[in-house]
Amino acid sequence: MIAQGPVLPPVHYLLATLRHAVTGGGLARAGGARLRIVIDETSPAATAEPPLPGAPRCPDEEVTVVHDGRPAVVHAVDERRLTRLAARHDIRVRLLHPPGAFVGTHAEIARLECSGTGAAPPRLVRQVASCIRYGPSRTLRQDTAYGFRLLADIAIRTLSPAVNDPTTAVQTLDQIEEALLRLADRPLGPVWLLDTAGLPRVARPAPDWHDLLSTALDETLLYGTGHPQVVRRLRTLLDRLLTTAPEERRAPVLERRDALEHLTAAALPEPLFRDLARRPDP
Repeated sequence: MIAQGPVLPPVHYLLATLRHAVTGGGLARAGGARLRIVIDETSPAATAEPPLPGAPRCPDEEVTVVHDGRPAVVHAVDERRLTRLAARHDIRVRLLHPPGAFVGTHAEIARLECSGTGAAPPRLVRQVASCIRYGPSRTLRQDTAYGFRLLADIAIRTLSPAVNDPTTAVQTLDQIEEALLRLADRPLGPVWLLDTAGLPRVARPAPDWHDLLSTALDETLLYGTGHPQVVRRLRTLLDRLLTTAPEERRAPVLERRDALEHLTAAALPEPLFRDLARRPDP
């Protein structure tokens, strides 16, 4: 009796799976899925509220923390440990670079604000520095902007004359839209991380709504307006953002809708295609 090995899937199934994974559309879906996780993990962890009454505002001493390693990119910040350190020593920490930023050797990475406790001991400075993780290039670990950057790069590459694949650009805009809608009403921009007593302890820089919207859409607006299906998908995306985003975040969306009109008129002089591009399509 011959022992049977594991049943393997048909070759055509493996090829189809590989094709979905490595094509631009597959990469966009994978990037979009990871970006949504990063958004859910990072946005709820911070507050955009200003410093609360009673927080130290005029430090008696300010200590600079520098990066002593090789030039690198900030990968992530251990926010919980850093907040606990700041609360334990009754200081505030002002981070100077968000995840995704490049820092050189001996570059300033943080400032410790001490109030009534004297200078920060060298050990505390080292502990604060160790809360910041580095690597050779950007990652999606805590870098929301990089997720949008990757998706935007996929979109504009597929719109290049050498590739000319507007369908994949539309699939990438699906992922961009979902991520922007998820962020539309969440606190963005520089934030304060609070300790267990509700006091602001760590000031963390982060991109705001305008920065993320620009990264996500501007280059596709620039290079995609010669393709009617891309224009139609962009119209739907912008219309959905206008109905979802708070009032104070609609101005940059309206700016991009106006830009879409101007760029489309220039890129599609033929009335037939221009009229087609005026109809939103999800």
